[in-house]
Amino acid sequence: MKKIKNVFVAIVSVTCLISCSKERLVESPPNFITADVLYTTVEGFDAGLNGLYASVRDERNGLNYTSGFGTIDLRAAIMITGTDNIGAGSNTGGLSTITADWTKNTPADPNIDKLFLWLYKVVSAANTIITRAENPVIKWGAGNKERVLGEARTVRAWAYRHLTYLWGDVPLLTEEVSGENIRTDLVREKVATIRRVMIEDFKYGAENLPWSPTKAGRLTRGVAQTYLSEIYLAVGKPDSALFWANECITKGPYSLVKTRYGAGSDQPGVAFMDMFNPGKTNISDGNTEALWVMQWERNAIGGGENLMRHETTMRYPNARYVNRVGFLTATDARGGRGWSRQTITKQALLWYTASSDVPAGKVDQRSSEFALRKYFILGADDNFAGLTNTATKAPWKLGDTVWLATGISRSIIADPGMKSKSGAVNFSLLPDGTANNNDWPYSLKFAYNDAGFANTTESHQDQIYMRLAETILLRAEAKGRLGNLPGAADDINLLRDRANAKRVIVSNFGATLTTFLDYILDERSRELLVEEHRRYTLLRMGGASFFYRRTNTFNTISKNLALRDTLLPIPQSVIDANLTLKMPQNPGFN
Repeated sequence: MKKIKNVFVAIVSVTCLISCSKERLVESPPNFITADVLYTTVEGFDAGLNGLYASVRDERNGLNYTSGFGTIDLRAAIMITGTDNIGAGSNTGGLSTITADWTKNTPADPNIDKLFLWLYKVVSAANTIITRAENPVIKWGAGNKERVLGEARTVRAWAYRHLTYLWGDVPLLTEEVSGENIRTDLVREKVATIRRVMIEDFKYGAENLPWSPTKAGRLTRGVAQTYLSEIYLAVGKPDSALFWANECITKGPYSLVKTRYGAGSDQPGVAFMDMFNPGKTNISDGNTEALWVMQWERNAIGGGENLMRHETTMRYPNARYVNRVGFLTATDARGGRGWSRQTITKQALLWYTASSDVPAGKVDQRSSEFALRKYFILGADDNFAGLTNTATKAPWKLGDTVWLATGISRSIIADPGMKSKSGAVNFSLLPDGTANNNDWPYSLKFAYNDAGFANTTESHQDQIYMRLAETILLRAEAKGRLGNLPGAADDINLLRDRANAKRVIVSNFGATLTTFLDYILDERSRELLVEEHRRYTLLRMGGASFFYRRTNTFNTISKNLALRDTLLPIPQSVIDANLTLKMPQNPGFN
């Protein structure tokens, strides 16, 4: 029994060295280097940081592994799915099983257990670096100690951001765990106390990290400043939130991407989507909006098994068109086959309609054909031979357009060529209350597969993780909370003008703080769809008032959300491992 119950304390004691030893990472130091040897030089600390970043990137990796598919079950699913703008998909698994049906949110769920322990592994690895950096014999050189501590402390606060939004009160660990100080009497510290530590960590990063990454994938000052702005909003200090957002926006080297850039910019597209193209994602590629870009290429600094494309893209080869499954084929040009673990809610799509003014020529480019998949063009690999397009009364041929969301039947899309009946064109025609049938508009932000591997689960392209638009939206929220509604409108219009959308006026915000915040949430969805940790944003504004209310109102796909589900349950294995002091469970899960 003791062997089984010591899972938590064993995992918490894992140091950065174990993260560094993953064979898939070229930045890994030799497996048999000890902490005492590694953390004696600047190069050793940088190797430790490489391992720490590898664990951070696991957010977009899978929790599980199968021999048939490889890495599966995206960790980030619990952060972005089961909210007002993203529901469960037609195919669920891992954490998306919970967001499809909240009755599955239980202390015994093994995926919740793995999620909790992964984040404490990150905390432990960061604590090791922070503790070892105080060794007085290390020859740091100019600025290196401050940079290393800035990265490690910002990552530690990043991990506690996840932990507190997902579980509320959790154990607070700020020292290196060794064989001499493993505890079985951990106490769940109050969120308010943990946030004070997070603020100090983020402040250190905001004052000591460089404006541009020392290497691709590393943290920047803008990341820490943006997280500071967010956490000050969470603790009810919008004046401080405004200060730190301004520091990032006005003093940093960042700027919104407003014009096309890089390879392919002479081809049809929109400026908003260029920064999501894998060849244009990094600051060095010309992406002036990037605050933090995660690296995924093989045989480079980075790596991992990224599942964002796999989970956010529809399983379109499985859609049944005119009585034929496989009418469409997964190809590189289409970004590969998805697995339909997430579905944009109908309401989230309608928010784009609200920000467009078609008669005035204002169509929100964030919902254009370059940002959302609305149709496919038939190619030689597709299986359409011998079938008639019932809209044109002619045989299907190469180059024909197959419109999404045309279904009058959920099981058979009878008229994929009839644009006038397509929910992809008129989102109000989409059905309510059911998971999609793999024939549904989806985001193209992460819709890229490895060349030649259109049907594989994982992909390995760099992905933007945090960008200036989020900082601007935080500043708009802070201004509104301080009563400066014209200033909030100005910030939103920075993004609206870039997207060729309707401009905002103060009267759009309504008459109360709640209506203003609802408007901010609508705009965050338009701008940050499938990027932001939507669950956290809703919880930050208020569990019952925003997360529970808006999800129940706008998400008709995910089922059985209850007030208890504003938090996840503490894993039962963690409660059992705390042998000498009973750890309380979150309300509703006993």
